[in-house]
Amino acid sequence: MTTHASRIRAVPRWLRPPVAPAGAALALAAAALVPPTASPAQEAPGVIVASATRVEFPLTVEALGTARANESVDIRPKVTETVTAIHFTEGQYVKAGEILVTLDDAEMRADVAAARAALVDSESQYKRAEELNRSKLVSESELDSRAARRDADRAALDAAESRLSDTVIRAPFAGRVGLRRVSVGSLVS
Repeated sequence: MTTHASRIRAVPRWLRPPVAPAGAALALAAAALVPPTASPAQEAPGVIVASATRVEFPLTVEALGTARANESVDIRPKVTETVTAIHFTEGQYVKAGEILVTLDDAEMRADVAAARAALVDSESQYKRAEELNRSKLVSESELDSRAARRDADRAALDAAESRLSDTVIRAPFAGRVGLRRVSVGSLVS
């Protein structure tokens, strides 16, 4: 009687096809129930052959615990104002920079308009002083004073526009919005 020694090579787990545990148990049970029909001289190797089939394998896991986001942030406004519009729903996916909440901006718009008007006036006074300086009717110090006033008004306009932009709250990064803890008409700070 001759015995055949077979060499078994370990196959990495990621190369193995997915096998349902019940299917493996049935294959082993069937192999144990089959009586040997070959003579001792013609022993067949202990191998069962089956066709490969594609089976859906669910990739879900049920577990108890707490899920935490990779990135999260509590969004608060830079100014204290009343909420006039909410542009999202809870659980909605938003892109980075997308508008989430709009605050009352009437006062800030008025500040921008006043700063813009002051800048227009100071620019026209500077241009007039510049023309008079060429004719030597205005001193250099007066021209410098009007240039400084123009630059200050330009900075005031930039500051007013910045405060106005603070009344629009945007998403800092893309992701899902969590629970909304504010309503239209709420005073937020």
